[in-house]
Amino acid sequence: MRNSLLIGLGWLLLGQSSALYSATMDYAEISIIQKDVRIKAGTSDRVAKVKDRVTPPEVIVTGANSRAELIFSDKTVARLGQLTVFSFKAGSRDVTLEKGSLLFDVPKGQGKTNIRTAAVTAAITGTTGLIQTDGSGYYACYVYEGSININGQNLVPGQGFTIINGVINVINFDINKAMESSSLFSEFGELPDADKIKAIAEAQKSGSNQGGSGYNGNSPDATLPRNLRIGKDASENQGFGKPNVGT
Repeated sequence: MRNSLLIGLGWLLLGQSSALYSATMDYAEISIIQKDVRIKAGTSDRVAKVKDRVTPPEVIVTGANSRAELIFSDKTVARLGQLTVFSFKAGSRDVTLEKGSLLFDVPKGQGKTNIRTAAVTAAITGTTGLIQTDGSGYYACYVYEGSININGQNLVPGQGFTIINGVINVINFDINKAMESSSLFSEFGELPDADKIKAIAEAQKSGSNQGGSGYNGNSPDATLPRNLRIGKDASENQGFGKPNVGT
């Protein structure tokens, strides 16, 4: 898609003011590392270590079967799946997911955060979600807590969408099944908003969450259509050749 699609993500609908105060994401500290994680900037390339502080223009790159967790200066949590390329802009709340998978938990009251990919710019406020991209047109986003507004349609936890060949598809998924099947949940500790997500998942299971719907039975990993090969964290399969993208 040549023109970036702007998506408003959060409790506020698109077009409303996101917050009166916006703290910038000046740095991130690496809290968890699994296997091969590197920090790159220009010709510099070093092995990442726990407690390393990452600042722009540094880029975080994860290798095969490798993952990382970052905690930003505003307490935003970002978990990166394998084969991911991730960076953020100084003095702003702009982050870029070049490819791979990003599970994010953005605290309420921090203002709008822009998550940029080749296909979509997502503007989020106080939301927990997962974004995936292969960097060349495939894109997916899943909402676990908070909400997302796409072209006037409000999506709630248990709902998400994919963009494949420029076509947007709204999907339903089971939150509990999605968390159990995703390494970005199962191989890390609990997120700051874990209690909220669990409550939403229980409400979905009992049918009391009127905004979302249950598992539709057509997604092997509870998130993606059957015609996509499923992995555990948006890049579990070798490389990012279409359509080898999972959750």
